[in-house]
Amino acid sequence: MTGIKTTIFLVCAAVVLLILPFFASAATARVGALFFLSLTMLTGLHVVTGLTKVISLCHVGFVGVGAYSAAIASLRFGLSPIAGIFVGTLVAACCSLLLACLTVRLEEHYLALGTLAAGEILVNIFRGTSSIAGGANGLSGVPPLRFFHIILDTPSAYYPFCVAIGLGAMVFTWRLDQGGFGRSLRAMGDEGIHLEAIGVSVSRLRVVGLTTGGALAGLAGAVSAYVDGFVGPESYGVGMSIGSLCFLVIGGLGRLEGVLLGAALASLGPELLRGLVEWQMVVVASLSLTVLVYRALQTSRRSHESFSWLSGSEMNGGRPW
Repeated sequence: MTGIKTTIFLVCAAVVLLILPFFASAATARVGALFFLSLTMLTGLHVVTGLTKVISLCHVGFVGVGAYSAAIASLRFGLSPIAGIFVGTLVAACCSLLLACLTVRLEEHYLALGTLAAGEILVNIFRGTSSIAGGANGLSGVPPLRFFHIILDTPSAYYPFCVAIGLGAMVFTWRLDQGGFGRSLRAMGDEGIHLEAIGVSVSRLRVVGLTTGGALAGLAGAVSAYVDGFVGPESYGVGMSIGSLCFLVIGGLGRLEGVLLGAALASLGPELLRGLVEWQMVVVASLSLTVLVYRALQTSRRSHESFSWLSGSEMNGGRPW
């Protein structure tokens, strides 16, 4: 019965989200579209960091790979936006696969530094290839989304498409999280040695997890290129990756509900803090630090209570009363 109620709730929520732009302003539809693009991007980061426990400092770099690949596919080769989205997702997945293979032997902070280096490499490639990617000026004039003869060039027009992409990414990640592969990824992050002991290849799991996260990031970037009509290198730097990681931490690392909250903060935060442009990252970083300290205190308190309970059991002859 619970499953039926959940399905009905999700269907009703999807219907409400789809008809929202017909009753809301263009600015509201624009923010809603950004929310679902952020949701798509953060589902990929959830797979990489929340499940696989890899601190990726180049995740937004893969968003840029998807955006630039899609823009170049349409501007230089004349591909349709749908084909460009496919190309952007595929190229981002291939780049993340390459990074995963190169860093497969790295662990902990060495792996984080490897992703940091990859993020810097990507953003400097975007800046340096002026003949293809436009250099520091980026690429403008990216055509809008188009289905047959229907052009989605306004927020109310492309909003339903962004809703479909975001919900599709969310459902895919939820199925992945609930399936055997998702459980293996969680076990790899928490007890990788135990998996190796029973013959499961942790390296292969990490490669597939990073590739999946990179593909979702590329999908978000490819769609955003056609929504914004412009791609530039400054939007995909390491600082943006750190900010995305902060949003995921604030929302709740390792939980899909945290992805939703993080996407809401990523899309609504800049609007709410529009008058504090210089202080936006200070606020985000402070919230992340507060959440981390709070959870560390919670973990310490639970450990202390467990130890006290066990000590009491030993003092009472093995009985906890």
